[in-house]
Amino acid sequence: MKQCWLLRRQPLGETDWLADVFTRDSGIVLGTFNGKGVANGKGSTPDMHQLFKADFAYSQSLPRFKVIESSAPAELKDEALVCALYLDELLLQLLPREEPADALFDLYQQAITHLKSGQRADVWLRVFEQQLLLRAGYGVQWQTDSAGHPIAPQCYYDYEVGAGFSISEKGAWSGQQLLDAGQGDFLKPGVLRTARLVLRETIDHFISRPLVSRELIGSIRGR
Repeated sequence: MKQCWLLRRQPLGETDWLADVFTRDSGIVLGTFNGKGVANGKGSTPDMHQLFKADFAYSQSLPRFKVIESSAPAELKDEALVCALYLDELLLQLLPREEPADALFDLYQQAITHLKSGQRADVWLRVFEQQLLLRAGYGVQWQTDSAGHPIAPQCYYDYEVGAGFSISEKGAWSGQQLLDAGQGDFLKPGVLRTARLVLRETIDHFISRPLVSRELIGSIRGR
């Protein structure tokens, strides 16, 4: 039995669902659910942001999930919901398929729990982005510059995805803020903004299509 989160689902024929499932043991797995219970209101497939346990067996080319036990759905709303959808999109675009990611699974669960409780989302989003990029092999090197020298707190730097930080008199990024971002000290002045912009530039370089959740959250904040 595997612990799982549903990241995305779509109808497959008249009775089944095709779904991307984030599992503790196997990472993201594309499989199918029996959809009869959903059509009858019995909920045989889980809701989004609902932790569940399932068995799955391979039938032809895709595994078929059988839900054994489900926790209560997170029932996220408004900005918290869109932030959770953002995490889902990041996983689907950046995490390699069917590779174990236990620590990231735990971090996703913590993020959903904190979004549900109403805690500020921006810090959790930055923590998750950092760890996901690192797990996917795209991690930002906050401690050293592109030449391999330690980041100097008193200096300023430019940033190029793939190359890293390079020292510059007119650089956009303070060395001290880069070091703080690498340590996850996001509540220090300016650090959260630095991390958000650097991580966003890195993410945009590696994703294959725009993130719908970004447009949604922009609409919510612009109300």
